[in-house]
Amino acid sequence: MLTSRHSLGLLAGLVIALAPAAHAATAPTVTPDGGTFPASVFVSLYVPPVANAPATDIVDIHYTLDGSTPTTASPVFNPPLVITGPGAVTLKTMAFDRQTPRGASAVVTRSFTISAPPTTTTMLRLANWNVRSARGTDGMGSNYPRIAKYLINSDVITLNETNGSGFTDRLVDQMKLLTPGVTWYQRQFSPDAGMGNSIISRFPFTYTLPQDHRVFAAKENGSKPYAVDHVALDVNGKTVHYCATRVTYSDPIARQKQIVELKEFLDQLPGPRFVAGDFNANPTSTTTAWMLNPTAGTTQLMPDGTYHPVPMTRYVSCWLEAKGSIPSLASWFTGNPGNGTHGGSTLDYIMVAEADLAAHGMTVRLSQLPDDRTTPLRAPIGFNVVESSANGDGESYGPYKVGVRPSDHNLVYAIVEVPRGAIANRAPSVAVTAPAAGTSLVAPTTFAIQASASDSDGSIAKVEFLADGVVVGVDTTAPYTCTWNSSVTGAHTLVAKATDNRGATTTSAAVGVTIAAAAPTWSSRDIGTTGLVGATSVDSGVYTISGAGSDLYGTSESFRFVHRTLTGDGTLIARVTSVQNVAEWSMAGIMIRASLDANAPHANLIVTHSGERVKFRTRASVGGSTASNGPGPGSGLVFPQWLKLVRTGDVITGYRASDAPVPAWVQVGSITIAMGSSVQVGMLCTSTITTALCLATIDQVSLSGVAAGPSSFGFVPVDEEGRSVLASWRPDPASTLASWLP
Repeated sequence: MLTSRHSLGLLAGLVIALAPAAHAATAPTVTPDGGTFPASVFVSLYVPPVANAPATDIVDIHYTLDGSTPTTASPVFNPPLVITGPGAVTLKTMAFDRQTPRGASAVVTRSFTISAPPTTTTMLRLANWNVRSARGTDGMGSNYPRIAKYLINSDVITLNETNGSGFTDRLVDQMKLLTPGVTWYQRQFSPDAGMGNSIISRFPFTYTLPQDHRVFAAKENGSKPYAVDHVALDVNGKTVHYCATRVTYSDPIARQKQIVELKEFLDQLPGPRFVAGDFNANPTSTTTAWMLNPTAGTTQLMPDGTYHPVPMTRYVSCWLEAKGSIPSLASWFTGNPGNGTHGGSTLDYIMVAEADLAAHGMTVRLSQLPDDRTTPLRAPIGFNVVESSANGDGESYGPYKVGVRPSDHNLVYAIVEVPRGAIANRAPSVAVTAPAAGTSLVAPTTFAIQASASDSDGSIAKVEFLADGVVVGVDTTAPYTCTWNSSVTGAHTLVAKATDNRGATTTSAAVGVTIAAAAPTWSSRDIGTTGLVGATSVDSGVYTISGAGSDLYGTSESFRFVHRTLTGDGTLIARVTSVQNVAEWSMAGIMIRASLDANAPHANLIVTHSGERVKFRTRASVGGSTASNGPGPGSGLVFPQWLKLVRTGDVITGYRASDAPVPAWVQVGSITIAMGSSVQVGMLCTSTITTALCLATIDQVSLSGVAAGPSSFGFVPVDEEGRSVLASWRPDPASTLASWLP
């Protein structure tokens, strides 16, 4: 009794607390629902939201792939989940809520059979994240470890609106802590355009374009800039171009123009390309229809778990409607949230791919929404819907908001299959663009060899220039060029050899040039009555000529002539670099004439002191009148000017060209004059008055054909005061004192 009374007393003083019973969570849905797949399968696990459930009633989805029953220690589902083979894989999954005690769902089991191992491809997982709109919208703030946990499943991540705040650096630091042994490559672009973009990648950046941060010309409300940013990634030795962008939200006209500029930027990339970003546009918008077509041209994840291919034209896309008033949860699942009927609907998260990836041996799976919009939304990879009244930025979403559950958190994914060795590297293309085939030069000579080169699936590492099989120059940046010096006469073969970033090489078609032996040197004298005696000097191939006399425009002329004999056909080329302004028609140029008589038939090309007049002047008979034609004042021509006279039989043709490494010749005139086999060719200068000398400089002189020789040309001292004359001497009985210069 005592014991009983004590027992009763103890019982009377006890407060017995019974633990609440754990309630069952809703079991996950698995998409696709098992089956046999080639190479791999992309699996989604999700728990449909419950209407009117509190926002805190969230669950974690755990899974196993070895047939064991999941626990809270098993891996948490973070999209994307890719099951590979070969062979059978048993997936088991359960949902656990976060109440105390934690409620667990029933076990869901699905069997997958993978028919072949993914030995030839890499699954390139691309993700896009608008930092401003996503971080902290569920009240958890900028929790870097939590955010990094979801991003580390990706291979390449685009971050929008980073604002240069250091968010990207801190996020990458957390990702590195969570992935020991993984190297993350990071590129932060200027925050001054579109609030800044960042690109984070598991793959190294191989190179960037010369303009890898292109600010759009179209600005929001005329002043606020936006941009597209670019990197190139080395994936299995293939170059993949990846771009990040954000376009304006409040200025639709500027947005349309920015989309056009974006397409132009994408189109000039030389290989497989992707762009991810915040497009702030409805999917049915005409401004984005060329690129953001969510039905035609998109490979979508169907409600039955299969991938539905649609013919891909231009670009393909997957997208997530991340803003907009959603009047009810039912309207989201049974209605058409992508048709823009909900006020303020925009596309914040876009992944766009080049349509013709097959040409690069690549396939793409862009998955967000079912292809059929009238079908209830299923397996929304990378986002979810939870009940809420507003997001962290104070923007109303109606009674619900999109993409803030931590297991998803506003990520949009694309899966790209990049072949490993299945597609051979494409060799680059290359061609020698200068000099032209058949070019003739005179030894010794220095000239530029130029080439064009491109690579359709990568980049050009270098271009080598070879002359007769020997490398004479290397260039690693466009425009590709080198300078070759040679005094070896005869025929030569020039080629360019391009090497791409993976080591493939291509050798161009050969271009043949000829280097002729040094021609006989020149004589110099006055023609006709000049009034003042002219002179000529030469230094390192630059001829300085002074001459007085008359205009070359009558029945005879007087001028200073630096000349030699040409027999038969030939070509004379020279570049006039300056002419002194002594009189209105002070001039210098090149000439072919029948003899050294003042009234001899001739054809010449002259440039006056302004550089604007380039005239082709001719006299067809002894003592005949002179004809003239060619550019005059107002032509816009400037020094230096290249001149060329070509004699073929009795036909003489004159050409001019503005200064360039490879002159672009323009014909000025042509005439037929019977001069006989041997003619006098050379350079001329005249002030056009007899009371003053005009000084002109001419270089790059070359003469092809049969010239008289051999001869010598040099200065000879004539008195004790050190004065000298420029003389020409050769074994020619016709030589007289007229060949000497005072």
